[in-house]
Amino acid sequence: MRYTLVFTLLLTALGAGCASTELAEVGSGDSDSDSDSDSDGDSDSDSDSDADECAYECVTPALCDAVSGEVHEDTPCPSADDVCCDFGSDTDTDSDSDSDTDSDTDSDSDSDTDTDTDSDSGSETDTECPFLCLGEALCEVMGGTVHDEYDCGPLEVCCDTEGDTETGTGSDTGSDTGSDTGSDTGSDTGSDTGSDTGSDTDTSTVAEVSIELTPTDGSLANNHPYWAMRGYRIVPSYDMELLAYEWFFTMPATASTSARLYTGTGTLLASGTTVYGDGTEQWYRSDISYSLVSGTTYVLAFYTTNVTTCNMDYKSSPSQPFTVPGHFTNTRSLSNVSATTEEFPTADNSWAPYHRVVIAE
Repeated sequence: MRYTLVFTLLLTALGAGCASTELAEVGSGDSDSDSDSDSDGDSDSDSDSDADECAYECVTPALCDAVSGEVHEDTPCPSADDVCCDFGSDTDTDSDSDSDTDSDTDSDSDSDTDTDTDSDSGSETDTECPFLCLGEALCEVMGGTVHDEYDCGPLEVCCDTEGDTETGTGSDTGSDTGSDTGSDTGSDTGSDTGSDTGSDTDTSTVAEVSIELTPTDGSLANNHPYWAMRGYRIVPSYDMELLAYEWFFTMPATASTSARLYTGTGTLLASGTTVYGDGTEQWYRSDISYSLVSGTTYVLAFYTTNVTTCNMDYKSSPSQPFTVPGHFTNTRSLSNVSATTEEFPTADNSWAPYHRVVIAE
């Protein structure tokens, strides 16, 4: 009888322990281990890796500084030459246009930015953008017009910036300040129609001289420009008034170029107007004004975007430095070593492009 009672008590104790274990397992509940799959189909967990990617715009450091952007050094860009730049406008970088709401009903507060690049609609056509592919915030800063009917890469829009550019052809370039009274006798014929607001310089009475910097020796060759900065070091033989810098090459509508004038040690003195391509080979002119002093070393160069889409003739391996008789001495072809970065060109280059300096006669 005593042994039967002990055995009964042992069974009762074991039963209570199992019940306690089951209650503990049931009480633990769902610890929110769901995969938090977004309604757009991606398995975007609460600790998604999108935080490691740039949620703003990947641009050159110079362009970020020019538009007063904020650099986020903790979020890298695909290219080591670019920085993650916040232009100050909150833009949704989710190119699939979904609302990115978690499909589960839990109350997790993940703040993922979901930069996935899937194009859910399925009905889009691959129409190449004939303008510039830029981030939407950058297009807005540049005053461009977005064309949704054309395709660009992930996080980019097709941006037409040509409508916000100066269409003057260089003969009307700067400071027509009301002193145009009587001496302008018929040479200003019809193209100056009320848009002279004080910032245009009527240079129709200023004679120009174009001086080619391309060396006479070296073999003729052809290639894309390869580097974003190309130009020449020059030392003027006399004081002269710089009016423009020109480059003979082929530039598509998706590319642009503009002149830069530096001291011999890299201080930026002046920037020229931006010129956009039209797909033809021609002299592309960037107006730039500066008084060059005799015997002083300068560097004149072009900064070109989408440079690998352009094409240029050049003289390969000419004798350098060389003299442009009567105008410049110690002349040498220079470049930088980046296809995207705007910077002072310091590298001696054996490719001598077809550039020319335009000065007042």
